[in-house]
Order: sequence, then structure tokens, then C-alpha cells
Amino acid sequence: MTPDLACYSKAFANGMPISLLTGRRAIWSYSRKRYSSYNVWGEALSLAAAVATIHEMMERNVPAYLAAQGKKLKDGYNALAKELGIDGYTRCSGFDCRSLVSFDASAGQPLELKSYVQQELIKRGISGPGFTT
Repeated sequence: MTPDLACYSKAFANGMPISLLTGRRAIWSYSRKRYSSYNVWGEALSLAAAVATIHEMMERNVPAYLAAQGKKLKDGYNALAKELGIDGYTRCSGFDCRSLVSFDASAGQPLELKSYVQQELIKRGISGPGFTT
């Protein structure tokens, strides 16, 4: 799925302050007639960081790696929930690279359950998926 317009920020420059606006050619031909303002026009360090980060992401195929790791997490979470007999109350869904864990209100307060699971993941050194309540 390709968006008409997309805005990216610090992630594509490994945390350096920068933003990127990209989109379809038809949208850009319209936007060139509009005024744009730049906050730090001459700042080159973030541009260099963005170029280096993009090269690393391409060379190491980072999107595929993140999707594979996310699929392991999502599938593992759902398998464990099924094994424990709680798959009717919680599940991990979404894209492999960006999954979400949700809790059914019949299992308790979803916000409390989310907090408890996050706490237990952190205790084990795991930066888990996103959560929804």
C-alpha cells in the first residue's frame, strides 16, 4: 500500500532532527505552487545521518528483519495465549512489523491488564508490541 503523501521524521536519520515529506508526483506538482518553510535549512549533520541510515537499512534489509522478528513475537504471543487457554481474552494482531496486543474487557480492566503485561515484559528485558485497550 502506497500513500498519496507520507511524512517521516527522526527515525530515518537514526534519531537526528529531520523530517521528510514524500508522495506521488501528482501531489508534488500541486505542492510546488505552495509556500514551504524550513526550520534548519543549512544543517547538514542530520542529512548525513539520514543518508547513512538509509544505506544501512537497504544493505541489511532492515524492514524484512523487523517483519520476521515481529512475526515471531506475534505468533509466539498467540500460541502462548492459546496454550494457557486465554486466547479468547487476548490476542496479538496487526502487521508483522507493527503488531498490537489487545485484551477483552471480559477478562478484566484492559488498561490494568496492559500495564501488567508491559511490566512483566520489561522485567524480562523485552520491548514488546504495542498495546490497545
